[in-house]
Amino acid sequence: MEKKQQLLSDIVKGFFCGFLSGVLDRRQPSWRFEQNSKLVKQVIADYFDCFAVYFCNVTFPIILSSNFNNYEEVQLDMSRHHFSDETPVKMLMRYACQSKELYAFMVEIYQKEMIKLLEGNFTGEIDNTDMYYQRAVLESHQLGFNEENKKS
Repeated sequence: MEKKQQLLSDIVKGFFCGFLSGVLDRRQPSWRFEQNSKLVKQVIADYFDCFAVYFCNVTFPIILSSNFNNYEEVQLDMSRHHFSDETPVKMLMRYACQSKELYAFMVEIYQKEMIKLLEGNFTGEIDNTDMYYQRAVLESHQLGFNEENKKS
């Protein structure tokens, strides 16, 4: 369970980092050099109503892919559960997490990250010490993956 929690934590934190970095890059490209908590708070205020929707749209398929072998397996299992377009998002996210405990953990991480942002705390980096985190590094127009702390 600990490895799944770490993976889920990385997915949630990765979403927050990617989303905010993208919006801040567009609004004020120099934000990485001039930490501005007021700007972070303004972005969160501007996107607050739709933030959860973006989060679910982005993370749902990623979380699903961590728990299933392929798309067909997901489709079959979801049809067995009689999911439809009317299925509440909360139920879909709980399904993606595959347990109430992992869903509660995901919600807890989401809330902690949101509180940091509402306080204006955002560095554009993810605190990570485990093997799951991979991040795209964009510097001098070069895009590459930097795999950190890979364990055998």
